[in-house]
Amino acid sequence: RAPLRMAVRRKALLLVGWAARLAAMCVFDNSAAQALTQLFPSAQYHSRRRLARDAALASSGASYEGIPLAGDSSVYGEFDIDFFAALLQTAAPLPGCNFVDVGSGVGRLVLAAALMWPSLGSSHGVEISAVLHERAIAARLEVDQNPSTRKLSIAPCEFTCASIFEEQGALVLETADIVFAYVVTWAREADELTELSRLFSERLRNGCKVISVDLRLRSNFADGVRFELIGETEGANLETGQSVGYVYHVVRV
Repeated sequence: RAPLRMAVRRKALLLVGWAARLAAMCVFDNSAAQALTQLFPSAQYHSRRRLARDAALASSGASYEGIPLAGDSSVYGEFDIDFFAALLQTAAPLPGCNFVDVGSGVGRLVLAAALMWPSLGSSHGVEISAVLHERAIAARLEVDQNPSTRKLSIAPCEFTCASIFEEQGALVLETADIVFAYVVTWAREADELTELSRLFSERLRNGCKVISVDLRLRSNFADGVRFELIGETEGANLETGQSVGYVYHVVRV
């Protein structure tokens, strides 16, 4: 009976996810999508990847025969916007809540959240690469300077250049209401994020929602803290073909 209950629960979670995808398609007009296309043209995708790669290579401390080597954790990827909107819809952002993107790169999802949910209290990106951090700030400035986007409603955006595992980055988590983590190359065991789950257990407040992609969160790092799965959604991913998004509720007892 236990496997049957698990199968029924998984199906229910997937249905919740698909309902969120449909709701996201109905709620958002095309203005946010058009703005994101202008800010981050698909034709420049490979240029953004090269920018991230070169930044990672330049900051790497390891080398082989004089060639700097970037760690796997520095791999750059861009997440499907429609899939992101559906996952965020499942997390049910309320007016005034704070969204945080962990490993925010050039700020694409930070701006997506701010444009799609202009009633957010803030949309905040934490990125370790100074080069990508500066590109994110430039993209936000472009929203105000471009005649086709400057009249759009947008939530306040913030960008922190730091590792999420350092104090400056970790502090951002303490006021978060929704956290997004597309970090499939970070420390893991099997299909679970390890060090990030530990950090979330220490820093996230009760009631915070966490969205992870392809890797689950682990709940056994701190007494009285667990990550309760409230949604599971499959969606398109240009990087891998398809991904699974997990939406959790932080419970502290």
